Amino acid sequence: MPPTDSIARRTPRAGLLRRDSPKRIVADIRDSFWQMMRAGWKLWPFVHIVTYTMIPTRFKLLWVDMVEVRSDPSNLGHVTC
Repeated sequence: MPPTDSIARRTPRAGLLRRDSPKRIVADIRDSFWQMMRAGWKLWPFVHIVTYTMIPTRFKLLWVDMVEVRSDPSNLGHVTC
């Protein structure tokens, strides 16, 4: 999932669950957007290099899904691998 999709979908949901105002939700997206994009740019090129050079075809989806679960900030603290 692209980082922009993650930010655009999860930040408003978290804000709604906290009962934040729409202005606060937009401010949260604005504040976290570039930080999340930079984090994705640091991680995903490496993951894809490993994916296409070292991981057998039958395990590629599993590998990418495992990295995504571990790297997703909304899962931190909830996943024990």
